[in-house]
Amino acid sequence: MAPAALALKAKLDAVDVQPLAFPVVANVDARPNTEPGRVKELLVRQVDGAVRWEQAVRLMHMEGITHAIEIGPGKVLAGLGKRIAKEMKIFSVGDVASLEGLAAFLAPAPADAPPT
Repeated sequence: MAPAALALKAKLDAVDVQPLAFPVVANVDARPNTEPGRVKELLVRQVDGAVRWEQAVRLMHMEGITHAIEIGPGKVLAGLGKRIAKEMKIFSVGDVASLEGLAAFLAPAPADAPPT
C-alpha cells in the first residue's frame, strides 16, 4: 500500500484544502482534526496506516455524536459502529434509493415520541 500512499500524496499536492466546517475524526489517529493543513497528511497516512475505527467511534460517541452516516457500498462500517456504540444511530447510503431515506434519518424526532 505504500506505493498507493505515495500516489495519493502526489495527487493531493495539487488540492487546495479549505477551512473545515467541523472537526473530522481521522481513522489513523482517532482524533478530531480541525486544521486544513493536516488533512492531506492524515489522508495519506490512512492509506497504509493502522485503522483505529473502534477508538474513533468511541470518541465520537463520548463527544455526544448521536447520528452517523456511512457513505459507500455495503454496510460493514455501520454494523461495526452499531456494535461499538449501541446508542448511536448509523445510516448507510450506498445508492440512490438509500439516499432518499437520508432526510428522514436526519429529521429531529418529535418531542412527544418515545425514545428509540
